[in-house]
Amino acid sequence: MIAKPKKSDISVIADLHMLSLPNELLSKLGRKFLTEIYSEALNDKEALFFISKTEKNLNGFIFLSKDSGAFYKKLIARRFFKVGMIIIEQLRDDFSLLGKLISTARYLLFSKAEPAPEILVFSVHPDMQRNGIGSTLLKTLEDRLADAGIRVYNVKTTSLNRKSNNFYQKNGFEIIKSFNIQNREWSEYRKRI
Repeated sequence: MIAKPKKSDISVIADLHMLSLPNELLSKLGRKFLTEIYSEALNDKEALFFISKTEKNLNGFIFLSKDSGAFYKKLIARRFFKVGMIIIEQLRDDFSLLGKLISTARYLLFSKAEPAPEILVFSVHPDMQRNGIGSTLLKTLEDRLADAGIRVYNVKTTSLNRKSNNFYQKNGFEIIKSFNIQNREWSEYRKRI
């Protein structure tokens, strides 16, 4: 079943994010940080946020912001102290995160790209992949985008994440650019619906 998440789903979404994307920066910032992001997403009128769940399990989720830069600015403005303390706590444990945070912030702040709807996080439980959950979440998202008159959206993924790259290509996305953040190559995809 595809549904909009509820506040009670946020901790499970954060856990699924860490499980399915363990090496990504947001996961490295920890469960508390992810809980703040997804709590903000839940309340953001410019976000589309869906989960796939059965009676017992949350199997996947997709989160799109109509303007990712604006989303992160709102997150920082509304939750500055809490998010700041979480980041400081994580930096105490792993100071190497500082370079990744700076690289990411520089990209977000100084990118010359026009704001565009963008999938910020898309995750399916590793044990549930290749069962149509991702395709169903993507279709639900595209239906809602079309209802809102939005015909184009983007997504970014690391170039080394073959599963994601294959999924996006299989689902009609085209690479529009490659770039480097956090000393890793990334691909930005675009899809017209």
